[in-house]
Amino acid sequence: MQTKFTDSLQNALVSAQSIAVGKDNPAIDPLHVMLAFIQSGDSAVLHWLSGLGVDLSALQRHIEEAMAHLPQVEGRADLQMSPELIWILNRADKLSQQRKDAYISSELFVLAAAQEERGALARLLKKMGLTVPQLEKAVDALRQGGKVDQANAEELRQSLKKY
Repeated sequence: MQTKFTDSLQNALVSAQSIAVGKDNPAIDPLHVMLAFIQSGDSAVLHWLSGLGVDLSALQRHIEEAMAHLPQVEGRADLQMSPELIWILNRADKLSQQRKDAYISSELFVLAAAQEERGALARLLKKMGLTVPQLEKAVDALRQGGKVDQANAEELRQSLKKY
């Protein structure tokens, strides 16, 4: 798997690990990653989702409710990625390669998560009104034909929108 994540996605993965540890979950789940995006407060993916009409506080509530059903362990456990998270990261990698990106971006993580039809995060995204075709169009609109060729591409894109 390509290990080049944008800074935003890398930060979310690190925060997701901390969230999983704090909740005594034995695996990092896509729900942890999405919660990490939300808790970051100002990530480019949050602005993107908000622009798509997603109620971020409602999404956070739904994520926290779904996380309450994740397995928990007491004591020492070796934290690993859930099979669902591995599938989503692999799918995001494939989407990134198809778009000829040098880095896997946060919006491709969200798109890949929506494509994992059996996943809890996909169900929540759908509940929030997001469909795969809608997300594909939104990714294209966000990028305007551009590629993700720098680790800080998401932050740069967000900075350009402000001016």
